[in-house]
Amino acid sequence: MLAAVPWAGAVVAVAQRLTTLEFRLIDDQNNPSQAQHSGKVPAGDELYRLRDGSAILLKRDLVAAGDEVAEAVAMTTSDGPSVYIRLDARGAASMLTATRQNLGHRLAVLYNGRVISADVIRGVFGPQFEITGLTTAETRAITMRFGAAAGHSSR
Repeated sequence: MLAAVPWAGAVVAVAQRLTTLEFRLIDDQNNPSQAQHSGKVPAGDELYRLRDGSAILLKRDLVAAGDEVAEAVAMTTSDGPSVYIRLDARGAASMLTATRQNLGHRLAVLYNGRVISADVIRGVFGPQFEITGLTTAETRAITMRFGAAAGHSSR
């Protein structure tokens, strides 16, 4: 059964939100609060909430997704739990292009339809990177679902 969850003009299918991992660019050119209050989301964007409840606009186009994850490994750093990600060739090429063209802009990580990270792209990267700012539960869930033990392998 397919259901939709409307929120301030954006409709996200529930089936697309279940056990998903997505990397999307953030639209910093438009005002998310204005979109939230008016119900008018700019074309090509979707409206989401950050952990603190504030609104954020994400580009609809995916940079990379969970089916392009070749490896996900939980790590503990001085900044807390994180996930080391290695993408397959298709995802790596897309991430390389997106980060090269968007240095200084922000990239969001969505897990199960929730924004779990929204950080500035500080360098160009492709197949390998680390997701920080996660909870221990998010780290565990991502590595269990998208790690090599979950059936993902190098392509």
